[in-house]
This record gives sequence, structure tokens and C-alpha cells, in this order.
Amino acid sequence: MLPAHAVATALRYWFHGSPPGEIVSMGILSEGQFCIPEGIVFSMPVRFQNGSWEVVTELEIDEKTQEVLGRLSYDLIQEKRVALKEIKEMHPYRADKIAAKKDVCQVDLIDVSLIQHVLSSEQKQREKQISLKVQQLSGMLKELFERARLEKPGQVDPRAAEFTLSLLEAMYDRSGTGYIKTRSAAAALIALSGDTLLAKYRAFFEFYAVPDGKKALITRSALRGLLTDLNQPFFSMQIPAAVGEGCTSSCVEIATHSCFHGVSEFQTSWEITLNVDDRLRLKGYHHVTYTSIYF
Repeated sequence: MLPAHAVATALRYWFHGSPPGEIVSMGILSEGQFCIPEGIVFSMPVRFQNGSWEVVTELEIDEKTQEVLGRLSYDLIQEKRVALKEIKEMHPYRADKIAAKKDVCQVDLIDVSLIQHVLSSEQKQREKQISLKVQQLSGMLKELFERARLEKPGQVDPRAAEFTLSLLEAMYDRSGTGYIKTRSAAAALIALSGDTLLAKYRAFFEFYAVPDGKKALITRSALRGLLTDLNQPFFSMQIPAAVGEGCTSSCVEIATHSCFHGVSEFQTSWEITLNVDDRLRLKGYHHVTYTSIYF
């Protein structure tokens, strides 16, 4: 029997008498789903009910659980780096570490137009690649801050690019893959920039809108991606009550349009598509009540 099958079989017997509706962690043999290579055993939450079980793919994660997962992820990465002799010793986890890095990254000295120019040029050169290598992103940040240094002499810290890269890694590459999604990096830089709110909306639209013939759309998937990318500890976010109980589809549409009001000046035409079903999908990412975005 293959090791993967042996693990799955043992777990099946072990959980045979589980109480109805109980959610437990179980080893699952991958069939290529969730971007996990086929044949790999990975852990997923499983619900047992009436003698059968199902994999649970939508669970709400509260702030405390996120904190615990963040600490575990950080510790595992630190252990790996010590083993590879990249660092000499493990550094203690601090929940406010990301927020502290924000204060020294100085992205507020960079205009949105410059961020758009550098990241859009990089995307075009590399055929709109989904992710960037950390080394690529480091070079782009150095270019951004070098231009900012010329425009604002004496204001830019020589280590600003290094601090900003460290911040982006802490937010979007906690598992240490060496890659960061281009749109995620763009969202963070745009949100932290010192430009106007309307300029930020226009920039978000450029990076997240999906082409649809002669017009571009902010689709449900794109909006979900934007909300997820901005769901970081130091972003003060408040967007329409799309994920709270008792919110109708009309209130979602009205509030979402309000969030992106003015973006139409940037594109020929635009549209937000969101219906009541997305309230359930979005709930897995955010469980807050909100009215508009603040940066």
C-alpha cells in the first residue's frame, strides 16, 4: 500500500466513531486541486455526518485563529532558515511586526502614477505574469524609490526599498516561496501611497479590471481579490455591508458602486457585477460591517 493510501486509511478508521457534525483535520490525497500537486497528502478540515464525510472548503477564520496561524507559519519559516543557515537564530514572533514595518517603508512619498508606470511596464515586458520573484520586486522598488529620491531630495531613507520589500514579504509571502502576486504588491503600494483617494481608485481599477470587449469590468472575482489583498492588519478598511447578515443585493450594489465612484473617468466604461450570492462567498474572507474605503 502506498504511504498516502496508508495515511488516508488509518485516518478513516480513527474517525469512524466521530460525533455527528464534528469538524476535524484529516489527511487528504490530492487530485491536483487547490494548486497542490497530485499525489500529495495534505491536511483539510473535514465534517463527519451520518456515516460519511465531506471536505469543508468554506470556514470563517476569526482574528485569534489568524494570529495563531500567522505565528505558526512564521516559526516554521524561521526554523527552515536556521536549518539552511540563512540566519543564525530564530527571532521571536511579534504581532505588531508588520505594522511597525509600515512606518518605515515610506511608500507615502511615491505617487500612484509612478507605481502604475513601473509595475505596468514590468507586466507588459513579462506578458502580464501573475507573480513576481522577490528579486524582481526588489529591483522595481529600488527604481521607485530612486525616482522618489530625485523628486524629493533628502526625504527618502536609503533603506526604504529594503523595508518595503520586507513588508510585502511579511504580508504576501509568509510561507517563503520567493514569489509575490503582482496585483497584491500593486494593491499594497497603491493603498500606502500618498496620493488622492480618487487616484487610488483609478489605479485599483487598472490592475483589477477585467477586459470585456470594448469595456472593462470590476467582476465579483476581481472585487473579492482586491478585498483579500487589502485585508491586512494596518489597512483601515471599511467597504459596504456585503458580508453582514441581513444585507440585500441592492444595498451591496449601491455601496459597491459608491466605493468605485469616479473610476469611470479613468476608463472608457466600467461596471461592477455583484449579486446576493456573493455575500456568502465573501463571508469566508471578511466578516465585518463597512461603508466605504479609507486609506
